[in-house]
Amino acid sequence: MNHLKPPKKAVVNAKEQVQLELSAWKALLRHEWPLVVVLIVLISLLLIYINPFPPKKVGMAVGEKGSASAMYGEQLVGYFAEHGVTLELTHVAGTKATIDAMVAQGDIQSALLFGGTYKKAELKDIVSLGSVQYEPLWLFYQGPTYEGDSPLQYFSTKRFSIGLPDTSSQQMVIQLLSSRNKKFTRDEKLAMLSSQEAADALIKGDLDAMAIVDSVDSPVIQRLLAAKNVKIATFPLAAAYVKKLTHLDVVTVPRGSLDLALVYPPENINMVASTMNIVAEESLHPAVQLLFLMAADHFGDARDQFFSKPDEFPSYKDQTIPISKVAKAYSIHGPPSMTTVLPFWVASLIDRIWVLVVGILAFGYPLYRMLPNYRKVVTQQQLSGAYASLREAEAIIRSTHSLSDLEEMQVFLQGLEQEVITLNMSDDDLKQYYSLLSHIGFVHRLLAEAKNRRPGS
Repeated sequence: MNHLKPPKKAVVNAKEQVQLELSAWKALLRHEWPLVVVLIVLISLLLIYINPFPPKKVGMAVGEKGSASAMYGEQLVGYFAEHGVTLELTHVAGTKATIDAMVAQGDIQSALLFGGTYKKAELKDIVSLGSVQYEPLWLFYQGPTYEGDSPLQYFSTKRFSIGLPDTSSQQMVIQLLSSRNKKFTRDEKLAMLSSQEAADALIKGDLDAMAIVDSVDSPVIQRLLAAKNVKIATFPLAAAYVKKLTHLDVVTVPRGSLDLALVYPPENINMVASTMNIVAEESLHPAVQLLFLMAADHFGDARDQFFSKPDEFPSYKDQTIPISKVAKAYSIHGPPSMTTVLPFWVASLIDRIWVLVVGILAFGYPLYRMLPNYRKVVTQQQLSGAYASLREAEAIIRSTHSLSDLEEMQVFLQGLEQEVITLNMSDDDLKQYYSLLSHIGFVHRLLAEAKNRRPGS
């Protein structure tokens, strides 16, 4: 015959400890429920405030297809996809159109913006995540080599395309012309063609020059660089322009860098450049902002960039738009160290709330340590209540001769004894537990004696 073995003492103790803990928590919830409700409300508000889970889909406004802005946006799409986030691009025309689209459409929370487009404090509730690459102003022309100081002024009197209205090309040309001649007004003779149209006209000889802001890798720039009858103008006063227009930088096409075999260009070409900046709604989830910065940092580390140095971007070059708190922390500390082992949003969450977590642990752990004491306090209260009830029962038994009263006390004592037996007691309370049962037995005997002393018994 098989006999069930009794559980080992360690297992019994473990089960008892679990029961004691559960009993203590139940008592805590039962007696201190207002504090528990307040704690739950505070934790809920905290979760709402920190918004731990980022969106899986983000919208971004970029320039026209084929532009540097659109090409960079496509890189971001791939990087976001690797991290489980869908970045949806909306293509618009015009340097201000990206912001207009972001403001007008609720599903667009970010944009690529040309530096210097807006004045300081002109935009509200929009923050900068930093500059991500240089956007130089190229001045292509035909004819004799120009050797003066002001190529823009020179070609502004000829057949010259400065780009479509509200484009970064036209904006920068006007800024540079106005910086030297504050009375400058746009000549109606200046052509305002798209970059593709202007390139066609320049190569055919229908234009003398064209200005375009774009990256060296864009199809239009590559086509113009390959055209044999097209030259690139240098800006001898580039450094001086930058002194007046602080959102600009000087970039250089080094001698021979475009074609080392032909040593083209034959001399260094200095140009002025603005930057492409990632901007976002201030309310954009911090984890998504971190992902933008990580992407810009990843692309900025590439050694095949033409104008920037490795690790130069992201940086806060265009300071007309306030930098976001996430970007500011990133510029100081870099990405959270845990991004190498944890999903970006988890690392972002920990990075944002670790101080809070430490604070919660600092207060929560002592409270947890107090739980056994709370259990002991509850047990003591139960034992004290039982003793008080037992004392009242004893007083009634000693003072009454009524059989009905005595029988009522007998029922009460049986119920009290059963209630005490079902109490969860820790080892520290066992002495008082058995003492109480012994005293209940004493009062039982006292009750039996009282019945026996009644007349007629």
